[in-house]
Amino acid sequence: MWKKQSKLIAAIAIVIIIVVGIVVVWYVTRPPPAPRKVTWSVIAGFYTDAMNKIAKDFTEKTGIQVEVIGIDNTVLYEKEVMELAAKTGAYDVVTIETMWMSEWSLAHYLEPLDEYIAKTPKEEINFEDILPHYRVLLSRGTHTYGLPYYTFDQGSIFRADLYERKDIQDLYFNTYGRALRKPDHTMTWEEYYDICKFFSKVVPQEWVTQPGKTFYGLSMMAGRFGESQDEFMALLWGHGMDWVDKDYNIIINNELGVKCMQQYVDFLALAAPNSIEITYDGCVGNLRSGICQGFLQFFLDQWPNAIKTEQEVPGAKMGIGTPVGGRGYTGVFAVGMSADSKHKADAWEWIKYLSGAKAQKDFALMGGSTCRRSVLYDPEFYSTPELAHKYAHLKAIADSAALLETLPDWEKPPRIFMLPQSAKIYVGPFIDVMSLLANHQKTAKEAADLMADEIAKISGWYPEHKPPAGWTPGFEKLSLPVFKEQYLSWLFQPLCLVGAILPSLKRPD
Repeated sequence: MWKKQSKLIAAIAIVIIIVVGIVVVWYVTRPPPAPRKVTWSVIAGFYTDAMNKIAKDFTEKTGIQVEVIGIDNTVLYEKEVMELAAKTGAYDVVTIETMWMSEWSLAHYLEPLDEYIAKTPKEEINFEDILPHYRVLLSRGTHTYGLPYYTFDQGSIFRADLYERKDIQDLYFNTYGRALRKPDHTMTWEEYYDICKFFSKVVPQEWVTQPGKTFYGLSMMAGRFGESQDEFMALLWGHGMDWVDKDYNIIINNELGVKCMQQYVDFLALAAPNSIEITYDGCVGNLRSGICQGFLQFFLDQWPNAIKTEQEVPGAKMGIGTPVGGRGYTGVFAVGMSADSKHKADAWEWIKYLSGAKAQKDFALMGGSTCRRSVLYDPEFYSTPELAHKYAHLKAIADSAALLETLPDWEKPPRIFMLPQSAKIYVGPFIDVMSLLANHQKTAKEAADLMADEIAKISGWYPEHKPPAGWTPGFEKLSLPVFKEQYLSWLFQPLCLVGAILPSLKRPD
């Protein structure tokens, strides 16, 4: 009996030694663990230095690397959709523009963030600190699909020094019989047109520009790949209009829509000639070269570039404020999680960090435009007159956002954003129609009718300019998908239960 036990003990010892040896060899020779990393698709050159610094700080804090995949702005939508639709998981985190949210949420390209937000300590994410209209813009149905990290809402940017000169004020009053006012949300488009015409046609050139240069009432973004759609939306929204009405009937070619198209052409006639070729950076170039007083409406995030005019044009002093008509283009870049990301936990950490208060404060200090109330109203940015002027775009963003809170609920977000096909319309035929209009290849009425037809065709309603009876965008049908991790949990729970019971079971004699 003893001999049998000794042999058994020896055999067990040998097995243990072999197993331990295998484990030791594996441990010593195993490849190093792959570094934690998430991929993020973003606009190439888009505040590159700031984003790289924030990503570096994030990696130092969490150990998670961020691979920033820069994509040219003109093809960002197409590149991201290609990967999202193919379910490649190439991007863990994607950049979302406001206009794309409806399509991507309905197509289940994006992971709903509700559970992630709910599980994150309130003080860590402070979700309510994000301005209300950005939270609305990034939600569809009852779900949130992105967190904002950058806004390019529009407002008024202009040469304040010209508005403050006594000789120019007197000439304007003598011409129009009213005082020259700086543009803001209390101004109508008709009054602003008179101001642009005044600076373009009435003010003596030698009063406002250097010898050899021609001065214009404004600069615009009417280039073929510019932001003419965003400029036009400022006109449309400023008149209380939209593509569609409350019931999604297409109204862009009604009388007021045609008027907006004509006003766009009228403003373009007063703009610097290269406006037909340029985008926002060209507009800033015109301003900094001293040949215009401002813009139609402009992205408030460009203030750090526009303010450089003060160093480059003698006597220039820049001003900034709320949009003419009360509504500029409402735009935000957000970070969302690809539904096919293989690193969702780490992707959430990056989304949470980039959109969080600390990173947003750092971003604002580097000139970025934030969407957080605590940063926009941070006393540090207003502690001196010099700082208040340097960061004046933060106050303009906050003031412009406050105006949106007065809109009716059905316009939160604007109806244009609620159309599931809005992204395809916006990056396709809307650009084409605005180009035809700007180049006088279509009249205002023809352009408005063509735009209405294109919206109807892409929406699947043509020749009708309204949806079929009972049609809805479909967001009420969205439901949270069951995560793969939950499937695994359901699978392993019974196995774990069996594993816990087995040791207590005895084989019957």
